[in-house]
Amino acid sequence: MKAIRPTKRPDGVTLLELLAVLLIAGLLAAIGIPSFNAIIKGTALRNAATALTDTFALARQLAIANRYMYRVEFITDETNLTASQLADGVTEDSYRIYFVERKAKDYNNPKEDEKITVGRWKLLPRFVIFDPDDLPPQEIVFKPTGGAFARPGSGIPYFQLLHTVSGTKGKEKTMEIAVNPITGTARSKPVLASQ
Repeated sequence: MKAIRPTKRPDGVTLLELLAVLLIAGLLAAIGIPSFNAIIKGTALRNAATALTDTFALARQLAIANRYMYRVEFITDETNLTASQLADGVTEDSYRIYFVERKAKDYNNPKEDEKITVGRWKLLPRFVIFDPDDLPPQEIVFKPTGGAFARPGSGIPYFQLLHTVSGTKGKEKTMEIAVNPITGTARSKPVLASQ
């Protein structure tokens, strides 16, 4: 007598298996999306802080190499912009590097004392702003000796970047940026929420 072979189950998935997979995928998405948004937010803030500290390093390097004072200028309020700045396409929360303090060799040629821009205006990324409670100075000046100072003001050039989610208060992440007045080196570090 022949043995009865069990019937082979057709390939595929049952409705119950499909629902189980969809349920697991939905749970993972619900858990992962807020974490992904936090990663994106932190990355934009870190990138902005890195770009600023790189700009400071470039200004310091140019000041030492070329023996002129180089400045990083900040725009934090569109109402104070001049017509030439508006023509450059400047918007709120932007910065650029330029140098002045150039001594004219020919005193009959005033163009040698003009402000010379090294770079274009740079904008902070979307949702990254200068912290209204710790705004940067109008400019940070890097000296040929390697030091730096804020204008106007005195002491350590210091300010904070803030990342908001559509401006929602209480959901900010903050990075602190400071320039050492003696060496001209800049550093950035995250600010803990408890501060």
